[in-house]
Amino acid sequence: MDRDPRYRRISRSLVASHPSPIGAVGFYGGNLFGQIPATWYDYLLGALYRAGYTIIAVPFGLSFDHIAVTMKLLEERDQVRQRLPELEGVPHFWVGHSLGCKYLALMEAYTDPHTAAFAPPGVGPTGLRGTLNEPTLLIAPDISDTSEAVPVVGGLLDMLGLGVHPNRKETQQIIEQDALFGLTGLISFAGDNTAGNASQPPEKSDVAWFLQMLRGRNPEGVLHRELDGGHLVPTGIRFGDLVFEQQLFWPIVPAEPLALFEQTVIDMLDQLSGRLVRAIRRVGAQHSPAPATSSPVG
Repeated sequence: MDRDPRYRRISRSLVASHPSPIGAVGFYGGNLFGQIPATWYDYLLGALYRAGYTIIAVPFGLSFDHIAVTMKLLEERDQVRQRLPELEGVPHFWVGHSLGCKYLALMEAYTDPHTAAFAPPGVGPTGLRGTLNEPTLLIAPDISDTSEAVPVVGGLLDMLGLGVHPNRKETQQIIEQDALFGLTGLISFAGDNTAGNASQPPEKSDVAWFLQMLRGRNPEGVLHRELDGGHLVPTGIRFGDLVFEQQLFWPIVPAEPLALFEQTVIDMLDQLSGRLVRAIRRVGAQHSPAPATSSPVG
């Protein structure tokens, strides 16, 4: 098998099909780097491919209407999966970095736990399936407001009703009211000045807020790891035996063995896979032998 992923375009996504996949990873990057994810996240996605995952790297449109973007991403997911019948029955994982994590969170938060329908309030029937019981890994999640996206005129756009929707406060309320997110892991960085870190107050750190929200969502506890470095650690382009990272210091690192971050992502996906299996078993035990109304596991 070729050690490096070979991408082909399906719809708007770039897909690297593993010949014997242990899972499929749908990946969304940050606001700018995520526009060409297979390039800027080359080292990470290559590591996941070599670990046995089919990679589906998905760019997304730039818009302040994040519900509309989320719907487009779900439509894209359906189009890609329809053309990949070999992934039927293969576990699907979601991995996001920075703003990409917000779209993953909205996909799950607006999912009806009984029907799995994607149903944002006030939008009407979408005909789309949300994300139910599909493990998700959030990397440096950023749910920033308009003022952080466009600092100079962000406040004016909000006053005119043209800013980010849903904004940070609305997004947090949506997620807090949701009963899912039981199969979510999180990686943060101690020097992250965008998403924050675990030691900061939740009012100032999206990472700390997510960790607070995830408590009690899974009986096995919160799956979290905080590493050294800043917000752009996940970006990296491999050139032969070297990797160029978007870091202020030491931007060039050896490609092998895997850096701590990439190995941590692989390890956490493996842990999420185990949690999914155990959650399904718990649900099965709860509803056996007497029939009962099913409930979500994530």
